[in-house]
Amino acid sequence: MDHWMRGPLGWVVGQDEAEETGVVFFRGVSMDAVVRGLLAQRRVPMAYGKGDEWGVVMHPMAGWGEDDAVDHAALCAAGGEVVVFVTRSSGGEQQESSFAQYRDGRVEMAFEFAHLGEGPSTGRAAFLSAAAEGAPEGRDERIAGAICAHFGLPELGNEDWGRRDAKGVRGIAESWGRIEGWARDQGVSRELGPPATTEDIARVEAHIGRTMPYELAELLRGHDGTDLYVLPRHWTLLSTSAITSWWDTMTTVWGRGDHPYFLPTYVPFASDGGGSVLWVDSEGSAGRYVHGQSREGESVVNGHPMWDSLTSLMHHVAEALETGEPLDGCLRPDDTSDFGMWRHVDDPVPKPPPRLGKYGVVIED
Repeated sequence: MDHWMRGPLGWVVGQDEAEETGVVFFRGVSMDAVVRGLLAQRRVPMAYGKGDEWGVVMHPMAGWGEDDAVDHAALCAAGGEVVVFVTRSSGGEQQESSFAQYRDGRVEMAFEFAHLGEGPSTGRAAFLSAAAEGAPEGRDERIAGAICAHFGLPELGNEDWGRRDAKGVRGIAESWGRIEGWARDQGVSRELGPPATTEDIARVEAHIGRTMPYELAELLRGHDGTDLYVLPRHWTLLSTSAITSWWDTMTTVWGRGDHPYFLPTYVPFASDGGGSVLWVDSEGSAGRYVHGQSREGESVVNGHPMWDSLTSLMHHVAEALETGEPLDGCLRPDDTSDFGMWRHVDDPVPKPPPRLGKYGVVIED
């Protein structure tokens, strides 16, 4: 499958590294469910995209910790369909390419490209025909092309998808506009603070003694903090004044000892109100990524693409608020949400308050 490795798989995984890569196409199941399913199996998605019918997520086949095999069938156990290509790059040569199709948690078809045609071949006539045509060196590409045509899979071109923190991610200002629209529709726009001024941001920079990361400054120029739980599940965004207060607290309490949890370069931007914070690093490439710690010093973020950057975080939040699709296992706040918090997908749906008619009589729906 040379054309894939020179395209998306090549520039994400690395052409000179020997590594198995899984390319997961899915439909009838949300991207969030697929991402969470992979994270539960200790595989971090490396690239992703969403089309009209099929979505796609790419991940390394090797995980961290225990080296268990990936159970792709589990990704659609609750319904839907998943088709998976597994390729291996070794010095630019492809080895052990394979394909599998799963529906409703069950395998429908599975084979290695090198052994296509061995054993039962029901539903594979077109694939066998493609393998038999032309020169041997293009065999894998022809099989992959036949599979993509059979299932109507999208092309994996560089212009259609990319690295996790680049693909289809809109800017913070545009994401704020989408979030504001949702907040107006819900009647909660008053809980979004006014924009931070240049002077507000300058005061934070003077206090912490370093330049604020560009993404964070852009976030604050949209709104200088919120009383609304903008981020799932229960994070509010800090104002510039709250950032300096939290920075003082965190560098004092968590910045002690030989191995401090919180460094002066860390800039907090969200709080859960219980002592946990989200922050970005103002120095080096680490400033691109969102980090978080509980009050016990444990990480509160995972490998979901939403945490790749502040831009990615706000983009995914805006998408979830507009579409109602789950985000990192959470559903957007609605009329039944406690204190306007996001609800976990597994939580029972609260019953709405009873409607009262004349003389206080409860109206049954």
